[in-house]
Amino acid sequence: MHQTIINRVFSEFQRWSGDRASLEEQTYNSSDLSPETVAQTLGPIKGYDDQFRKVFGTGVTSDSVIKAIAAYMRTIVSGNSAYDRFQAGDKTALSQAAQRGMALFNTKARCATCHRGFNFTDEAYHNTGLGFDKQSPDFGRYR
Repeated sequence: MHQTIINRVFSEFQRWSGDRASLEEQTYNSSDLSPETVAQTLGPIKGYDDQFRKVFGTGVTSDSVIKAIAAYMRTIVSGNSAYDRFQAGDKTALSQAAQRGMALFNTKARCATCHRGFNFTDEAYHNTGLGFDKQSPDFGRYR
């Protein structure tokens, strides 16, 4: 399962574990594709080096690739979803089934205890019980 990049600009720490202090650090530590590989691939392509020099003051380097990806991720924000429109007063924006789900989310299921606010997070770390079947559970940042 991959984490979302939506609204990451609004969070102080990155990833579910909170072990990345910035979007740049999250990008640098990506296991999908290294910034070095991206820089080696983009560098020779006409136009990229000039554009990177204009924006970052350097050509295509692993550092400028990290900055570019983090800058891009800062632009990925939610807005004007059906939920947003419903919250703004458009009572037709959500189906009746979605409204029942929202009521469950906010009451009996107790999801909104932690998943609250515009970004559906309290930005805290919670013990969800994962790994409790192990002799020495890893409590991670919850501790």
